[in-house]
Amino acid sequence: MPASILSKRRIPQKSPEIRKSTVKFLEDKEGVCEEYAGLTALFLDEMGFENIVITGRAKDESGTMVPHTWNMVKIDGQWYHLDILWNGPIDKDGKHISVNEKYLLKSTKTFSADHSADAEYLSYTKLATKDYTKTEDEEVFNPAIPGLNERE
Repeated sequence: MPASILSKRRIPQKSPEIRKSTVKFLEDKEGVCEEYAGLTALFLDEMGFENIVITGRAKDESGTMVPHTWNMVKIDGQWYHLDILWNGPIDKDGKHISVNEKYLLKSTKTFSADHSADAEYLSYTKLATKDYTKTEDEEVFNPAIPGLNERE
C-alpha cells in the first residue's frame, strides 16, 4: 500500500531498474534519493505536514550536476527544502559517516548552491525564502506537529 500512495506523489525516475517500492527500500535498508524522499514524504504526510517531492539536479562530489530528488515541507506557514539523504552522508561501504543540518529546512537561496529543481517545481521553490531558525529554547529542531504539540 505505501508504494501506491507514493507513486501518486512523484514523477517516476528515468531509470526504472533502480526504482524500488517503499517496502523493498525498508527491507533492503538501502536506496537512492528517490526512495529517501518518497519515504520522507510518507512520514511527513502521517505527521500532518504539507509537503512535496522535488526532482531536479544536484552537484555530486566531482561538481557534476546529476539527477536528484529531495523534499520541500511547509512548517509554521513557511516552505523549506529538506534533503534527508544528504543530511546523513555515507561512506563507500554504506556506513553513515556523519549527520548534519546542512540540508535541513533551508531556503531556495541556500539550496541553489548545489541543488536545482526541475522547471515544474519552480513555483514551489520561490516560496522557500528563508532558512529555518531555531528558537532560543530549542536545542534541536522542534517544529509544531499538527495535533501533537501545537505551539501557542
